[in-house]
Amino acid sequence: MKQPRNNGKASTLHELVRQLGARTTIVQNTLEKLTQQGHSFTRSTLHSVIRRGYGTPVIINALLETIEQEKAAQRIIQQRIAQLTEQ
Repeated sequence: MKQPRNNGKASTLHELVRQLGARTTIVQNTLEKLTQQGHSFTRSTLHSVIRRGYGTPVIINALLETIEQEKAAQRIIQQRIAQLTEQ
């Protein structure tokens, strides 16, 4: 069953990934996380889930966890840059 598109203001997976910039390792890190959990998905599967905005809960949860980790890492980098520019 095809899920309806979300036309509300909630962010889609694609928008979340794009907010992180063009050069991220979201897909690679998610693949590694899924492999460690015993799953085997391809890069194209993850790209399809990101583009469509829906897929298996296992993939979506792994993607969201990876996005959260990437955002946290970017926040730390921005904080360090701010500290260095203040000095």
